Amino acid sequence: MNTQKLTQKSIEVIQKAQSIAIDNQNQQIEQVHILVALLTVDDSLIKQILKRMKVNDNFENSVMDEVRKLPKVMGSRKMDSVYVAQDVDEMLNDAEKIAEKMKDEYVSVEHLMLALFNKGNQKVKELFKLFNIFFTSLIEYILLFFTDIGILYILNNLYIGSLYSLDIISFILLILIFLLIRLHILSIT
Repeated sequence: MNTQKLTQKSIEVIQKAQSIAIDNQNQQIEQVHILVALLTVDDSLIKQILKRMKVNDNFENSVMDEVRKLPKVMGSRKMDSVYVAQDVDEMLNDAEKIAEKMKDEYVSVEHLMLALFNKGNQKVKELFKLFNIFFTSLIEYILLFFTDIGILYILNNLYIGSLYSLDIISFILLILIFLLIRLHILSIT
């Protein structure tokens, strides 16, 4: 994976996953470390999306329980050095491919989360299933989240300043177009 293609937030997630592995005396970064980091990083987009999906608050605790079950390394090892598990490496490469398919220049946290669905190991898949987190639902809520953000951005930055020069019919049509897009996204699933 090309680390130059990671967003700042994705870098924070990977660094946090490394810290979680070190704090729990794990030898390598596992997919559950990445998942915990996605949920606990500051201003977590994934946590916001899962909240909108009405995922039980115990999900984060259950993922952390899986981290606690991982084997611990005792004895000497270089401080702050951990390996990356092969399935994490595959997941990160998949995240890069997902970003490319979505025509995104950088790998963001939502790409990491989607890659966990594609390349998730047995533990991760069981957690998703246990908490009724499905790939299609996640995509739907990611699209809804960014549609809502897009509507707010356009309204705040493009039209509010020039609202006086914009005729009211054009403004109403713009709002209707965004509502239709949102309804279409909801009807896809």
